[in-house]
Amino acid sequence: MMNKTLYCDISSHGFGHVAQSAPILNRLHQLRPDIDIVIQCAAEPGWLAGNFAFSFEHVSLSSDFGMVMKDALRVDSQASHQRYVDLHSHWQEAVRELAQVVDRYRPAVLYSNVSYLSNAAAATLSIPVINLCSLNWYGIYKHYCQTLPGAQKVMDDMLTAYRSADSFLAPEPSMPMPEIDRLSNIGTVARLGKQRVQDIRLQYGLAANSRWCWCRMVVWASISTLSIGP
Repeated sequence: MMNKTLYCDISSHGFGHVAQSAPILNRLHQLRPDIDIVIQCAAEPGWLAGNFAFSFEHVSLSSDFGMVMKDALRVDSQASHQRYVDLHSHWQEAVRELAQVVDRYRPAVLYSNVSYLSNAAAATLSIPVINLCSLNWYGIYKHYCQTLPGAQKVMDDMLTAYRSADSFLAPEPSMPMPEIDRLSNIGTVARLGKQRVQDIRLQYGLAANSRWCWCRMVVWASISTLSIGP
């Protein structure tokens, strides 16, 4: 009997990788409930469970770290570069270790958002790989670190791993990815919202003809979304 397991490696560098993956995997489960889904992610299990509308086996492991951040908006290029140099100084060992984890589940396909290490691990196991993300770590690392000593070896390993994938799906909007093979630009991926105007008016006692603005504070910056009632 053919294995119907999908192994998903989802980055925990921010919440966006899970937010992109959840609508797709939830829809996949609706269409193919016979597929067993394994989710490898270092995010908190309860938060993960709240995003995915199906039961899954959780592997609490991170195979990518993105970039080291000074704060929510500033990248620490030097610290990021050092972490990548350290990883790639024992690159083949890291690939073998992750391959051993993945191989326990004998998946039919590996989905990544968007670890290149899992791409390399799957390649050693001859497992097809589908990447989906609006970015890739090769392009980001190259932008910040390409002039630093040892960066070329890191970039070569990254690109070889990404290019081993069978497909890379880039949802709109995405960064340019000219170096990525088998790239397909697709539409926006998002969880569909619900019209909650009446609920909000009732909760806050707003008049039916009122106009209101919802302001959400993120760290020290404010993001304001203007909602105009009918």
